[in-house]
Amino acid sequence: GSKYPKWAKEDFKKKIFLGYTINNDIINQIYCFLGLINEKDTDYYKFYEYMQNKGMLNNRNNILEIGSGAIPILANIVNKYTNKLVNTMEPNNIINVKKEVKNINQRFSDQTDINNYDFIYAFRPCMPTEDIILSCLKNNKDFCIYLCNCALKPKKFTNYQENNWTSKDWHKYLLEVTSKYKEKFIIKLDYETGLFDDCPIIYGI
Repeated sequence: GSKYPKWAKEDFKKKIFLGYTINNDIINQIYCFLGLINEKDTDYYKFYEYMQNKGMLNNRNNILEIGSGAIPILANIVNKYTNKLVNTMEPNNIINVKKEVKNINQRFSDQTDINNYDFIYAFRPCMPTEDIILSCLKNNKDFCIYLCNCALKPKKFTNYQENNWTSKDWHKYLLEVTSKYKEKFIIKLDYETGLFDDCPIIYGI
């Protein structure tokens, strides 16, 4: 649709018939939506299971998923197995599969109001990752983010050098910017996640 840039549409056309495991979340969500893959074999379910096994979803009344994509597969899974209402925040939402999953049609920024939520999670949110983490810490909100393998430019001054900056440098930087909040939160960058790639999960609870 018109919501996506030309490069994204071209990428979609090239990969649509290559299967679930290719690196395109829109295609992965379509495969899940059509029932072409068992949801328990997906990284969406594995990420839900990770949060559930660590007790992150217990006693939560207001859950927000940021960057849920065209079809909120992960939010649907969280709702299905916990019976909790889940809000998503996604400007490119196309289909809401369940009435218990409500989308807020906006892009997250460091000015987004998150005061109504007691737990925030995100699945490879990419660009807004740093804003999500810092906003949660500043507003005393527990969070869990499955990081992508991008090597994004930090917002704060570091030893950033574009040609030598890797995804692991980016992940390490994200952990460093949380350091002043460690008295209030248990913060961890976890590489032993049980998910399908080597990208870590960062959380603060």
